Amino acid sequence: MPFFSMGGVGERAEGIPNIDKVIHAGIFAIFGLLWLQAIPGKKRFGVVLLAGVALAACTEIVQSLPLLDREGDVVDAASDIAGVLAACAFVYVFLRGGETSAALPEPAAGA
Repeated sequence: MPFFSMGGVGERAEGIPNIDKVIHAGIFAIFGLLWLQAIPGKKRFGVVLLAGVALAACTEIVQSLPLLDREGDVVDAASDIAGVLAACAFVYVFLRGGETSAALPEPAAGA
């Protein structure tokens, strides 16, 4: 008997091919975007990428435990990692690495 019952979760989405992979990537993209905004500096890309890979691996390994009656999936982990990579690319390209290109001007003295 599984510890967590899957019930009828996702029955409406079964008709959409690979929707679960898109959901995996989306969840990890949000994870990446939030952490990239929370951690300062350029090294955050490496930190967030490593954390995303570790989380993806851990979640799939835990799902493989007999107690949960689920199966870990390498493709799910790859989708997770793709989501984190997409977040890193988005922040780097569109948000200029999250850093402004020019500092705001200092207010004039006595103004």
